Amino acid sequence: TLDVEASPYDATGYGVGIVPIETNEGRKIYRERQISLMREAEPVRERLADAYDGFMRLAFEEELLGGHFSSDGSAGGGSNAAPPYVAPERLAKAQPGGLPWRKNLIES
Repeated sequence: TLDVEASPYDATGYGVGIVPIETNEGRKIYRERQISLMREAEPVRERLADAYDGFMRLAFEEELLGGHFSSDGSAGGGSNAAPPYVAPERLAKAQPGGLPWRKNLIES
């Protein structure tokens, strides 16, 4: 609802508030709430990444994963295994008020 509250439309009839992002105070409120939302969502993102890794281990043979997982199921693979391909989007880091996530990729 935060994005709706910050939009130029009056959605108060739907029970949402207003975040006046055209003012410094409004941008501060938006940023603080966005940071709070990111922190609240972090455990969900971690569980989703773990579930994805579990799915990949179950769905694909070890050779296709490029040694991404060791025999005990942990990430890493053997010492002779080539590092797996990791899409740059997985290493994106977003910051409220910062660059769009695609322009804010973490250098590897």
